[in-house]
Amino acid sequence: MNVRHKFQKNWRQNTFIKWLFYNSIVFMVTLAICMIAFFIAFRIIEKEITKAHTASLNQVRQIIDDQLKKTGELYKDVNVTPRIREIMWYAG
Repeated sequence: MNVRHKFQKNWRQNTFIKWLFYNSIVFMVTLAICMIAFFIAFRIIEKEITKAHTASLNQVRQIIDDQLKKTGELYKDVNVTPRIREIMWYAG
């Protein structure tokens, strides 16, 4: 009876260790897959945010360039108009 009791106890411990080992492998594989998916998603989100910010900055640059162009045209118009030039020379 004593040998049988030792065998059952040893078998239970072996079974527990096997289950623990297999479950830890499953957990590690799942964790690795989740980490890979997280890093891939992080890179995709980072690229999309960078692309959106670049588009916004290009729009701002275009607006500022247009305003500067209009300011330059206004300066040329003011400088060329004789009546305004007379007022500028008279005031100065």
